[in-house]
Amino acid sequence: LMKGGILFADRVTTVSPRYAQEIQTPEFGCGLDGVVQTRAEDLVGLINGVDTAIWNPASDEQLPARYSRQNMSGKKVCRAELLKRCGFTGAFRGPVFGVVARLAAQKGVDLILANRDFFQSNDVRLVLLGSGDRRLEEEVRALAREAPSKVHFTPRLDEAMSHLIEAGSDFFLMPSVFEPCGLNQMYSQVYGTVPLVSRVGGLVDTVIDADDDPKHGTGLICDPSSTGLLEALQRALALFADPARYGAVQQRGMARDFSWKSAAGAYDRLYQDSL
Repeated sequence: LMKGGILFADRVTTVSPRYAQEIQTPEFGCGLDGVVQTRAEDLVGLINGVDTAIWNPASDEQLPARYSRQNMSGKKVCRAELLKRCGFTGAFRGPVFGVVARLAAQKGVDLILANRDFFQSNDVRLVLLGSGDRRLEEEVRALAREAPSKVHFTPRLDEAMSHLIEAGSDFFLMPSVFEPCGLNQMYSQVYGTVPLVSRVGGLVDTVIDADDDPKHGTGLICDPSSTGLLEALQRALALFADPARYGAVQQRGMARDFSWKSAAGAYDRLYQDSL
């Protein structure tokens, strides 16, 4: 059915420009890469949008304090509350890494687990929220048991907690093995939380690496491997140790427009061009 749809549609869309390229390769095409290649001229990748009625730190009622790009004081309150809820001291000064994800191989959870030594040996905190694959869930539980003073795991879906993690973390980890578009890396930038993402799909289209482009960077991008993630985690420590530079990355992320007002315009133009 998917093959038929691709072959007979007037236009073919997917949720990011890079993913539109990736699905034309054997690695990401899932056996349909040859079919997609035949429609390359009619294939368009359009980024998803953020619902700012729900995801907006200036009006988010699920947060203990609201904040904006102009006044970031509320983010400190959210950070302290997140640490407190996870059983850590709210006065912790090191970087807090947040994860909100379906526990699946796609989301790079194995890559995070492969770097358990980083989280255990450095003065950092790791907060994970999610459920899914039983093996991954048990391994994350084990990590939290091994390092209860540094790692906290909430094994469920929790909307309020997901908002608090986005607001209270310093870095958001999203080392996906593949990601057609992704939303959390956009939420993170809106909330002034620096995203650390893999160099795949829509993550590349929505995050600018702060080391590769110091003037425009809004996050950190790594290869989707355990060594690639470790290198990016070490870069995150260096970034956090430079408050002025870290703050500038935050500000640039919060200044970006990921709203559906922008995203919907691209769909409208596509539909008009297709008539």
